[in-house]
Amino acid sequence: MGARDWAPNRTIMRHTLWIAIVLGLLAVGLSACDGDEPLDSGDVAVEDLGLYEDAAGAKEVAGEIHNRSDETIQRLIIRVALYDGDGVQIETMNIEIQEVPPEDYVPFSQHVDTDADVQSARVHEILDM
Repeated sequence: MGARDWAPNRTIMRHTLWIAIVLGLLAVGLSACDGDEPLDSGDVAVEDLGLYEDAAGAKEVAGEIHNRSDETIQRLIIRVALYDGDGVQIETMNIEIQEVPPEDYVPFSQHVDTDADVQSARVHEILDM
C-alpha cells in the first residue's frame, strides 16, 4: 500500500471544510434570531460609544444612534457587552431607544447596574423591535 492509498483525499477534505463552515454560519444565524430581528448595519449605527464614570464611581454607557434610513425607527434595543480590565466579557446590558427620525442622530445613556469592575463596553448587537 503506497502513501497515496491512505492519504486523505483533498476533495473530501475541502467538502468537509465547506460543510463545517456552512453549518457554523447557520448555527450563528439561528442563535441571533431568537424573536428579535437584527437591523441591517447599513440602516443604523452606534457612534461615539463610551463608558463614563462620575466622581462617585457610578458608570454609564453613552453614545449616539444614527438612523441612516429614510424611515423612522420606532423602537430598537442596543445590546452592549461589558468587559473587565482583562478584556473578559462580564455581562450584557440592553439600552432601549424609541423614535429615531430618518437620517438623524439620537443621543443615549444608561447607568451600568452591576457591582463588577467594568472597564470597557462594546456594542454586541442592535435589534429592531
